Amino acid sequence: MRRVRFLAFAAAIALLPACDSASPRLGIDTPMRVSRAQFFEGPLPEGEDGQRITYISTNNPTVYPGASGKTIDGRVDNEAVAIAVAFPELSDTHWVLPAGATAPESPDERTWSIEADFSREIPSGWQTLHFVGIDADGKPGPRRELDLCFLPRIPDNGHACDPSRALPELVIVVDFNVDADVDLEVLMPDGRWVTAKTPLVIAPEKNGETDPESPRLDRDSLSMCVADGWNQEALVFAERPEGNIGVYARLFESCGHPSVRYRARIFEPNDEGTELELKDEGHGVFLSKYDARGSSGTPVHILEWNAGD
Repeated sequence: MRRVRFLAFAAAIALLPACDSASPRLGIDTPMRVSRAQFFEGPLPEGEDGQRITYISTNNPTVYPGASGKTIDGRVDNEAVAIAVAFPELSDTHWVLPAGATAPESPDERTWSIEADFSREIPSGWQTLHFVGIDADGKPGPRRELDLCFLPRIPDNGHACDPSRALPELVIVVDFNVDADVDLEVLMPDGRWVTAKTPLVIAPEKNGETDPESPRLDRDSLSMCVADGWNQEALVFAERPEGNIGVYARLFESCGHPSVRYRARIFEPNDEGTELELKDEGHGVFLSKYDARGSSGTPVHILEWNAGD
């Protein structure tokens, strides 16, 4: 039965409209890549009737830029042999993958599941993913949509997904050009250091309790040289602190790279309060792997920012 379904899928692929053709680019420069699926140039095929996508499910509609391995599941009418999926507003391309087995809870439907990797270049905010069922004759059914919200690279407190959420008053970001363990370190006006080991702006109580409202480093990117596709660390303040803030970078581990370029940027809301805008930036480079000193030594100063200005 599995072989029969595969042959039907292959036949359906061959019967798709001639304007759609498998591409040697393999979707490398498209908004997403779908595992175990065939990539096609051309718009997503759609029909007014035919096999319907009956159900779509994902555990979280919020997506980080460059996220990989995101799973979306669903069901389709029983006569479908394939599922097509695309971001029509972002690209005239689509992906096609086989439909799965009969759904245990619904014998008139088949299951399907996709595992998608998303481009870092997808614009932040809500984007609509379209799904279509395809029968053994290559006939597409009506589309069904799923809205996903893509977060911006610069943390904005979820403002891109929900404009009623206030923008943070200050965001400090350090990013770097290769997969190395570079740490953002910030010297606060009161003399406290915010580092990977002490990531909270408000120090914990003596009993170990922490203030849930305390600004903190958002991640330890490339910790132990484990690639995370991010190459960036940020410190986000809901309220702007008073006084001078020092921004530093530490090369904890070069991860085999002979040199590492880094950049620090300061963001605050624009006058309209609608988006974060760049206020200042500084650049630097670790010229040798021997600049990596773990937690010992002194971090490199990048810039100063008077948060009260």
